[in-house]
Amino acid sequence: MAGIIKEIASRRSIRKYTGEKIPEDYVREIIAAGLLGASSRNIRPVELIGVRDRELLEKLSRSRQIASPQVAAADLVIVVIADGTKSDVWVEDASIALDNMHLAASALGVGSCWIQVRNRKASEDLTAEDYIKELLGIPENYKVEAMMTFGMPAEEKDPYDPEKVDLRKYHADKF
Repeated sequence: MAGIIKEIASRRSIRKYTGEKIPEDYVREIIAAGLLGASSRNIRPVELIGVRDRELLEKLSRSRQIASPQVAAADLVIVVIADGTKSDVWVEDASIALDNMHLAASALGVGSCWIQVRNRKASEDLTAEDYIKELLGIPENYKVEAMMTFGMPAEEKDPYDPEKVDLRKYHADKF
């Protein structure tokens, strides 16, 4: 197994971190990977907010009804937002950015985990998106897709086995 398939198979959600700082050149590569993601009609509505402030990370960890303790434990959380007035496919563009950052982090030996925000609740009366927009001062025209946690991994997971891919899910010409 080599190349991109190896990276895809090795990429796993890591939720436990050592507390060690991620090297700044790795952070720049992860950010670049996100911002280099494909974008419909090259509109590029996606923007990233990097959070390292411990107090903000603690507050972000409470942005969803189902707590996300890995947010508070991360060295870095990147909140992925997009200007919803610029593109009708901002969700797809943001998702591509998230996946690119996942793969880049994995290739660098950095753990990462996607934390869904869109369509999630902070409380019975408040969406996770509105909670985060208020906390981080995000303008109204921006939508929050997700946040991604990053940290040096304190857990190791075996890669997926590409030989075990269920090829019955591939349909040639017709379903």
